[in-house]
Amino acid sequence: PNQFNLGVIVIDEPTQTPLNGADVVVAGQTKQTVGGRADFSLANGTYDILVSKAGFQTGRATVNLQGNLDVTFQLRPVAPVQHTLTFLITDGQTSNPISGATVTAGGQSRTTNAAGVASFVLTPATYTYTIRAASFLDATGTVNLNQDTTVAVALQRTPPGTFNLGVIVVDEPTQTPLNGVDVVVAGQTKHAGIAYTGAA
Repeated sequence: PNQFNLGVIVIDEPTQTPLNGADVVVAGQTKQTVGGRADFSLANGTYDILVSKAGFQTGRATVNLQGNLDVTFQLRPVAPVQHTLTFLITDGQTSNPISGATVTAGGQSRTTNAAGVASFVLTPATYTYTIRAASFLDATGTVNLNQDTTVAVALQRTPPGTFNLGVIVVDEPTQTPLNGVDVVVAGQTKHAGIAYTGAA
């Protein structure tokens, strides 16, 4: 029987560029596209064509080969699987939601709403997150995202600040500073003129 050439051309639909390495199956033969093309030498007849490539939708067609023939497939990329990662940020003391906290995950940042919620749509992976809010300590952690997931984080308030208590000792008659006087505050002994530092 006469042999004819069946050329299968495979193109990336969004970019209209040839797809290399796509598997093309015709009449039990499997070939990979080179330069976006695979060729088969076949007798006349009816053939099913199956085209597949990782990350793309599969292409199928049936052709009646009666002479040399080129068939073009335009494959669409498969949309990546994505999940929603939701953070619920609260005050660790009052359990009230924290609005305006900045949550960073997957290279993106979101700000919590009035309900203390910030959400991301991300592909499955393990992510490190950081949460920052005024008057609270930063919080970090990791989450393995393989389904829609909610992470509840209770932030701890920033510890009381450190303030300066200055003790000045003067000679009452002359109103001149006195040096070398021992000053004891909260168990700390210092010489006059040196301030006491302690937590408020």
